Amino acid sequence: MSRLRATAGEGDPAASLEEFAVAAIRFFGRSLPLIAGLLAEATLREGFRQMLAGNGGGPHVPVAVLGRHLAEEQRLGRFPAGTKPHAAAALLLGACFHRAFVVSLVGGSTDLGTDEDAAADLVAAVLGGTGGGPAT
Repeated sequence: MSRLRATAGEGDPAASLEEFAVAAIRFFGRSLPLIAGLLAEATLREGFRQMLAGNGGGPHVPVAVLGRHLAEEQRLGRFPAGTKPHAAAALLLGACFHRAFVVSLVGGSTDLGTDEDAAADLVAAVLGGTGGGPAT
């Protein structure tokens, strides 16, 4: 997220978003066992909520950071004017989470393409284009 914060107005916005999406997919993939445990156990979940409330963290933070980044890119004319930045951030991160979830369930039993291909397709969709890699 810190690298994304520093790239508004610099370089290729699609490439920055793709890098962010790949990192998000991989982070979510590593986090799924923790998430499953927290969701399954009410006392752990409540303790985690309290910890997040105490330090201002949580799964909403990356969506907010990405939404602000997209809003700044939009202000600079580098993100589609008719797109709602915070909704696009939620869609992109939700799709990254879904990809990590699906890959964790099916593993290599189907060809889902690479994380990089998926990220490129997802970013193209968020930017209003179409991706050319495998469907995810």
